Amino acid sequence: MMPYKIVVDADMVLIDYMAQLVRYVEDVRGHRAMMSYKFDPSYDLTYTFPSLKPAEMQEIIRDLSVAEDYYIEIPLIDGAVDGVRHLREAFPDTSIVCVTSGGNHPLTREMRLKNLAPFELDEIITLPLNGSKVETLLELQEPGGQCILFDDSIGHVQAAAENGQVGVLYTQPYNSDEDVLHRVDDWNSIVQWCAANLPHLLAQSSARLRV
Repeated sequence: MMPYKIVVDADMVLIDYMAQLVRYVEDVRGHRAMMSYKFDPSYDLTYTFPSLKPAEMQEIIRDLSVAEDYYIEIPLIDGAVDGVRHLREAFPDTSIVCVTSGGNHPLTREMRLKNLAPFELDEIITLPLNGSKVETLLELQEPGGQCILFDDSIGHVQAAAENGQVGVLYTQPYNSDEDVLHRVDDWNSIVQWCAANLPHLLAQSSARLRV
């Protein structure tokens, strides 16, 4: 395997978790969304459901994490399955890893793995609720290489870059105003970004390893 690893987040990069959370809140809890979740910058959908207090939303998120009828049906992000397959074909020696929260309940982790089953991934790492994504990137890093993280969270992208990795922001409406060095708009542009940048990074890595 090459020393560079492609690392992707799950929620809002591979799977549309927020769409299913909104559906769950409306169907099961009876609250009406007041705006599109795609423009809500808060993880607990403060603006989408202003009638809910943060503690109430956290309780709902915990309930959803073990609600098999809903959690198992989280929709896929458009183009993600084909995008991962194209990366696999273009870079057969480069690992593709998903690092995502898996919650603290065994059932949540089991369902999350089923959510991600359609993707041709080398590894799926599920973190507990307080798990550190950047620490996981550093553990995945190979000598002379880096992890290339595609994530919708500006905090995760910045933390990756600050710790010597490559952070690429996956655009969603709620992060479109963030100022970042690397950004992609969809899975077609992820494939294009890797095609344009990964060969150069691999050449640099090979030169470092020969020194």
